[in-house]
Amino acid sequence: MMKNYLKSEIKYGFYSKLYYKMFALICILVCGIQFINYSAVMEMKGNYDRKVEFYNGDIEAMQEDLNGEFKVTVSADGKSGMIENPILYYKTMLSQYVSYIHPDNVITQLEEMSLIIIPIVFSLFGAIYVSLDDKYRMKKLKTIRNSKFSYIKMKQISMLVSALMIAVSGVVFGIISNRIFFMLVKNKIDMSLVDISLSKTDLKTEFARLSIILLSIFVFLELGALLAAVFRNSTMSVCIIFAYLYILHIPGKYELLNCINYLYDKFFDFKGIVNVELAYDNFNFAIVLCELILLVLISIVIKFYIETKRSSFEAIN
Repeated sequence: MMKNYLKSEIKYGFYSKLYYKMFALICILVCGIQFINYSAVMEMKGNYDRKVEFYNGDIEAMQEDLNGEFKVTVSADGKSGMIENPILYYKTMLSQYVSYIHPDNVITQLEEMSLIIIPIVFSLFGAIYVSLDDKYRMKKLKTIRNSKFSYIKMKQISMLVSALMIAVSGVVFGIISNRIFFMLVKNKIDMSLVDISLSKTDLKTEFARLSIILLSIFVFLELGALLAAVFRNSTMSVCIIFAYLYILHIPGKYELLNCINYLYDKFFDFKGIVNVELAYDNFNFAIVLCELILLVLISIVIKFYIETKRSSFEAIN
C-alpha cells in the first residue's frame, strides 16, 4: 500500500506542476549564483589586465612583483583597504575564482550554494506541498480510503522523498550549468595565467557536509509544512517564510539561521562569492545539532497533532 501511495503522490506532484515549479526555482537560483561567480572571474581578469598595462611592457619588473608577496590592509571600520602588490593579488584571486568554478570542484560549489538555495526552495516546497490537498479538495477522498493517521504518515514520507528528488535534480542541473559557465570562462581567459587548485576533502568531512545539507533540507521543509498546517494557506505561509528569512531579525545566539550559518561556517571553506558571516562567536556544536534535530521532530509532532484533530471536511477559510 505504501508503494502505491508513494507512486500516486509523486504523480500528483507532477500533475499539479509543483515539481516543475520547484525545479525551475532551483534552476534560476543556481544559474543566478553561477553567473555572479562568472562575473567575479571576469572582474578579476579585468583588474589583472589593467595592472599588466600599468607596467608598460616592463616584463622584468612585472615578473619580479608576481614572484613576490601581496598584503591587504583593511581599515578599522572595515569599509576600505589597501593592497600592496596588486597585480599578484588580482592574479591570486583570479586563480581562486577560476578554481572554484572548475568542473572538478562543482560538488563543493553546489554544496556551498545550498546555504542560499535550501531555505528558499524547501521551505516553499513544504508549505505548498502540505497545502495541495486542501487546495484541490483531495484530503476528503484520501482520508476516506485510509485512516487519518495513515494518510498523515504517508504524506510525510512522500514529502521527504519528493524533496530529495528535487534536490537530486537540482544537483544534476547544477553540474550541467557549471560546465557551460566554465566553457565561457575558458573562451575568455588564457588558462595558462591561472593556477588551478582543486579542493580535496576526506570521506569524514564530505559525510559531515552532506549530513548538514540534509539536516538543513529537513529543517526548512518541516518549517514550511508546519506553517501550512497551522494556517491552511500556502500564500500566508510563504509570506511568513520570506519575512523571517529576509526582513525580520530574531535576536538570540541559537536562533535557527544562526545555527545553520554556524554549521556551514564550520565545515565549508567558501572560496567563491557565497559566504557566511556569524553574528556570534563560540557556538556549542552539540547544542546547535540537538536544537535543529529537535526542531524537526517537534515540527513533525505538532503537524501530526494538528492534522489528526482537524476534520478532513472542514472548510478552508
